[in-house]
Amino acid sequence: MKVKNTLYYQVMLELRKKIDDGEYPANSKLPTEKELQKLFGVSRVTLRQAINYLSDEGVIEKIQGNGSYVRNPPKVKKMLKFNTLEGFSTTAKKNGFFPSYKIIEFQDIIPSRRLQRIFEIKSAAHLNIKRILFLDGQPAIVDDSYIPTPFSQGLTEENVRDSLYGALKEKSEAKQLFPKETFVGAIEADKELSDLLEKPFGCALLDVTNTLVNEKGETIQYSEEYVDPEIYQIKIR
Repeated sequence: MKVKNTLYYQVMLELRKKIDDGEYPANSKLPTEKELQKLFGVSRVTLRQAINYLSDEGVIEKIQGNGSYVRNPPKVKKMLKFNTLEGFSTTAKKNGFFPSYKIIEFQDIIPSRRLQRIFEIKSAAHLNIKRILFLDGQPAIVDDSYIPTPFSQGLTEENVRDSLYGALKEKSEAKQLFPKETFVGAIEADKELSDLLEKPFGCALLDVTNTLVNEKGETIQYSEEYVDPEIYQIKIR
């Protein structure tokens, strides 16, 4: 008999759905075995098989004498290496997550002196794109990107929605994009970031700034990323 056709596997799927839907949130204690047996209409043996399956998958944690608890979602790990670049979508998919995006700002702005220094260009306008990046529907990163006018031609909300990196590379006609500088720091979430990331006000976030250049050494993108470290983990080497 195939595992997917077994009763315990079907119970596991139903229980996993309740966890994914937030009915049983991270760090919460699952109902007792008797309550779950009654809920799913199965035997103790079948229920324990389903619980053990989720435990082996790292979805829940069984604590001796204290029941089972929903674990925090696993972290996506991103490696930052010199002269290499991997987009959010690629990193997420490699780790078994479904990436999605929401654009909250897409507008031309007058560049500050700081941005003019970063880009080493006196452009009349810079394109500002602010997005929320999601993993399996959960907000993980607020990305605030700036692109000077010579390189932002042809960018639209539609073609940057799924891959800003891909759209930027195509529309700017760059053969390759390289990280010129990457800085990682920490900040406390203000009200805007806490609302966008659905995190407590004042919680710790990673502050990652990136400067990208093309094969000619021209700076074509500067971004500030505010990262939930409980979900998205960055390792530099």
